[in-house]
Amino acid sequence: MEKLIPEILRGKPCPVYCPICQANLNSKNKNSIKCLNGHRFDIADPGYINLLAKPYQSPHRDLISTGKALTENGLFDPLESELLQLLYAEYKVASTLTILDAGTGDGTVFSNMLLCMQWDQYRHQAIGLDNCSSAISMAATKSQSVLWLLADMAEIPLKNGSVDVILNIFAPCKYSEFYRVLRPGGLILKVIPGPLHLAELREDITDDVPDIATGFFSDYAADLKQTRVQYQKTLTRKEMDWLVSSGHSLPKKENDNTPVDQLQKLTIDCRILSGRKSDWAY
Repeated sequence: MEKLIPEILRGKPCPVYCPICQANLNSKNKNSIKCLNGHRFDIADPGYINLLAKPYQSPHRDLISTGKALTENGLFDPLESELLQLLYAEYKVASTLTILDAGTGDGTVFSNMLLCMQWDQYRHQAIGLDNCSSAISMAATKSQSVLWLLADMAEIPLKNGSVDVILNIFAPCKYSEFYRVLRPGGLILKVIPGPLHLAELREDITDDVPDIATGFFSDYAADLKQTRVQYQKTLTRKEMDWLVSSGHSLPKKENDNTPVDQLQKLTIDCRILSGRKSDWAY
């Protein structure tokens, strides 16, 4: 059965290149993609392109599935809303944006945001990238209009200056690659966990927040902003069961013997770091 090719691959020029030789990709064969030098890459079921020679196989598929289910039930709705407001503040409705979610995971947050953008009449071309095959296979079921890539996060197979916005949510990154693929003045929205994030499931609660201002946000970005998003999600009985079935256990805390299947709330504590691509970089 032929697989649908996202419209972004049909565009001229196509922003994706061959990770082996950096030549342009050709989408004439709808079951695979090949570059001008003949390197071929299959479009895997359920609809992502495998650009990795040795994809990472996560041993924690149950945890990924649980995270996906919780996110689909609204775990990160307030975070998604704040990310959209930051994006809308920078771009007008008339803009057509190329958006990369680097480290998209199961794709739920990205897909939710894209749907809201569609409702709000923001035109976009979307690329979701991850190096975990079990995660990207889940993401690819979300939307056939998104170009889902199983690819190297440290060597992003996109052309220089081809992306308007980069999302990077709870995922590692290589800031020099973000700088390379962003267009001049392009926007990055990076989410890092705060000190109380998922506190109910952790022992190591501290007041420290990772200082990455000396990374991308001081070396590569201008107009720096930091936004804190903190709230508690009330869990349903089904959501408690999901945590139990995926192997989650509560840390042993003094005077607290609450079993995980009686956990009623989960704390979300995040920092959104946002900035524009600077005209210079170290």
